[in-house]
Amino acid sequence: MKIKLNQAFKPLEIELGEPGEDGYAVVTGRIDLTDSAVNENLKMLLDAQGKAQALMIDYSKLEKKDSTELAAISAQLADIIADPIIREVGEKTYEEILVAAGGGERVPPQDANIIMTQVFAEIMKAVLDHVNSLKDNKAAHYLLEVSKNAQTKPNRAE
Repeated sequence: MKIKLNQAFKPLEIELGEPGEDGYAVVTGRIDLTDSAVNENLKMLLDAQGKAQALMIDYSKLEKKDSTELAAISAQLADIIADPIIREVGEKTYEEILVAAGGGERVPPQDANIIMTQVFAEIMKAVLDHVNSLKDNKAAHYLLEVSKNAQTKPNRAE
């Protein structure tokens, strides 16, 4: 019998720029998929996703989009996605991404939203894949138990 299980931490590698270019950087980290964290982190990620989508809907409804409103929305988005990212990969990796986004100099989170939303999406995918894999394993185990107890011959008509 072979059992294939996921690891408690998934490697994360973020490449910014092209090799050989000034400012090229690779940030490595780990996505926390431990039992004690995964359910709470999934809830946090889904909540942040909902808030970010609501923010974008509010933004699209604005009649006049000036730079002050854009800056405020950008700062709100950065705040919304920061906590789930930090919770999953740690503050050190989060800060390293901000430094890499600035080509070696730390940029404010709202100036790295394009990068951080992509990081957020990859983290979300990894957590969802992990949770779905656990559910699939439980389903397979259940089906194996059901098949062991399955009726092998039809009932006789009375």
